[in-house]
Amino acid sequence: MRILNRSNTIRLFFVSIGAILVTIASVQFFSHLKTKVLIPEIYEKRHTDLLSSQRVLDSIREDTSALPRLTIQDIFDNTFQKTETSTEFLFVGDTGLVRSINAKTVSLGDFRWPFIHVADLLKHADLAVVNLEGPLVPNCPVVDEGMVFCGSPDNVKGLLFAGIDIANIANNHIGDYGEAGYKFTVDLLKQNTILPYGNTKEGRPEIALFEKGGTTYAFIGFNQIYPDKPYIAKANDEIIRRAVSEAAQKSDCVIVSFHWGIEYTHDPSREMVQLAHAAVDSGADLVIGHHPHWIQPVEIYQGTPILYSLGNFVFDQMWSQKTREGLIARVLFSNSVVYDIMLIPVIIEDYGQPRIANERDASRILSHISNISANLSL
Repeated sequence: MRILNRSNTIRLFFVSIGAILVTIASVQFFSHLKTKVLIPEIYEKRHTDLLSSQRVLDSIREDTSALPRLTIQDIFDNTFQKTETSTEFLFVGDTGLVRSINAKTVSLGDFRWPFIHVADLLKHADLAVVNLEGPLVPNCPVVDEGMVFCGSPDNVKGLLFAGIDIANIANNHIGDYGEAGYKFTVDLLKQNTILPYGNTKEGRPEIALFEKGGTTYAFIGFNQIYPDKPYIAKANDEIIRRAVSEAAQKSDCVIVSFHWGIEYTHDPSREMVQLAHAAVDSGADLVIGHHPHWIQPVEIYQGTPILYSLGNFVFDQMWSQKTREGLIARVLFSNSVVYDIMLIPVIIEDYGQPRIANERDASRILSHISNISANLSL
């Protein structure tokens, strides 16, 4: 009888151990699955070259000159991996919480609505950056049309829900409700721990600094599009060179945003190229562009990536396929160096609600960007 009890005890012990192992395996599996569903399989890229090893990346963190230079081919070669020691920033295109989108969120009483399908991805990053196209002001008229933009201050709840950390305000609509509307928006963002950049201070472009993992990143934005506002940094060669050089002295890495170009075109203008190159020559490590409302090419200039236009992100231009398309730029840094970029296409539905593009649409969009980037005439 004692032998039988001992046998049962041993059997129970091994059954318990087995149950524990199954539980651990299940937790690991579903944890992995939860991470993967943030981005469809087409985007889950894995390095097979120098950066495939966490150990190798760790060994070159102290000497960033050992990192291979990023190329256009790297961006489109389907090899990408975030490591424990890399820093991941996400940049999105034109985001207007105005007009039809403001009307929708106000009527629903749900200011998360524009970001429902993309919030998990944005929150997943170390930093998420948006181009906020329009002021958020009290008593904003609820309308579906018009070119004087505004949104309810409650729309900041949507930005917080989406995990937005930094907002570029150097654009042609942030001043649509005058300096008072601009100031209210800046204060609102700061009160909600969203760092604005692209404005001026005492007549000079203000530099926004962000520290992550011992690296200081400087954000600076410029607007090229009429009308000029004294409180928004203007994009001209002299101002850009001076401000970017100053930012480079105050930080380890300089990220420059431009609101520029010609709407509804695929190709950057000659002036856009000149301004981008001036920024890089002055110390920019990454250049991000907005305003054309169409996706535009990627260029690598002097080893520095320039994304001329990310297209639309949260916008109500449902009247054409191209204005319904945009990119999320997933940028990986090792210390202050951009070592890889993944472009994630989005499709806008229902006048302002982006979703991650399905495999067919994503392949079409990425193929198009790859072609226009390879054939970019400068």
